[in-house]
Amino acid sequence: MPLDLIMGLPIDEQRQISADEFVCQTQKQMSDAYELAREHLRAATERRKQTYDIRVRKSDVRVGDWVWYW
Repeated sequence: MPLDLIMGLPIDEQRQISADEFVCQTQKQMSDAYELAREHLRAATERRKQTYDIRVRKSDVRVGDWVWYW
């Protein structure tokens, strides 16, 4: 960016990293992001299950009872 030409790179971006370091950092960031997404999906699933379970009604239908079929 033009601002980087005037002000210079931020301190953490001035250091050049090797390809191996870049790959390791990228893999760690991706695995962290994946784990975070799994945690959020797990929480959302539990919320949806609780909401569904509130509306479920137990039926007392036995074998041989007449029922309406829709």
